[in-house]
Amino acid sequence: LGEKDFLQNKQHMESREEDLCFISGMLGGYALKNKIWMEFYVEDVEPMIWNDTAYSHLVYDDQQKDLVLSFVQNHNPHRVASAAPTASSSASTTSASGTPAPMEDVIVGKGQGLIILLSGPPGTGKTLTAEAVADRTHRPLFYLQAEDLGINAASLGANVKRVFEMATEWNAVILLDEADVFMAERNPNDIHRNELVSIFLRELEYFRGIIFLTTNLYHTIDAAFRSRVSLHLLFQSLSREARETVWRKFLQRLPEQKGLELPPNEGTEEVVEAKTPLGDAEIRQLSLWQLNGREIKNAVRMVKSWCDHKGYVMTLERLESGIKVTSPHATKEGDIDKDLYE
Repeated sequence: LGEKDFLQNKQHMESREEDLCFISGMLGGYALKNKIWMEFYVEDVEPMIWNDTAYSHLVYDDQQKDLVLSFVQNHNPHRVASAAPTASSSASTTSASGTPAPMEDVIVGKGQGLIILLSGPPGTGKTLTAEAVADRTHRPLFYLQAEDLGINAASLGANVKRVFEMATEWNAVILLDEADVFMAERNPNDIHRNELVSIFLRELEYFRGIIFLTTNLYHTIDAAFRSRVSLHLLFQSLSREARETVWRKFLQRLPEQKGLELPPNEGTEEVVEAKTPLGDAEIRQLSLWQLNGREIKNAVRMVKSWCDHKGYVMTLERLESGIKVTSPHATKEGDIDKDLYE
């Protein structure tokens, strides 16, 4: 509702004082961030604001990005359920809405979920991909880690089933970050781990919604799990060209520095000179640092905070100084590793 509609409804209700005593100012709902059911003030309920630009910031192959986005946009768990044939009906190629129905498994209800595996080193964009796709498709993001589901075999099945049912009902996208504990290859000497993997696989088999699973350890994933994945995106360590793109995207998001002056009470002798923004040559120099996306973002954020506090202009030298304290083990292509000669 817009502000005009809200005021109109409020005036209408205030004119009916006899009905106000039956109306609560609270509204029950689920807080996705806190992962608990809560009560919210009705006056604080607002339309969801989606970040439609996050998808364009993904540094990945354009065709594969479009493929994932198309699959998520086209997947509707409610259409999947309505299109499933019953025991007394024959298989149909169209759903009740007239759209083509998904291919049904031999066992009705199995294998209808969209399971997307994102694997690769840290800071390569796995989590951002799931978040950006959820925003672009205007679907709630149900963010989970292993501890949210628990590692107790007795309760894991019920916890996973509850989360899957809620996400399916709300047409939400689940992001299970660092899901290695539920995907690890089974070992005859680790019965507890084997039980967790088996329980998760069983629930995943009948899940009809959309789930993104991220892992840094693809080679340790159980073979039975790999066969259940709908799409697998492999994220490589960022190349120099990819790092340059990431640097540009983060620097372009910074507000323009205008009228920089030294803070009035700062006892510093440094004179702030009017300098041009970071150019192509400087960004190419920054891209030589072997950093991942998360490390680049952290360096830009910390150096910006430093420059804002001191009234400095952000330069190549200051960014490189920031890299040395935010990622001290990072190396720059072309530099000699002095540790080899010490």
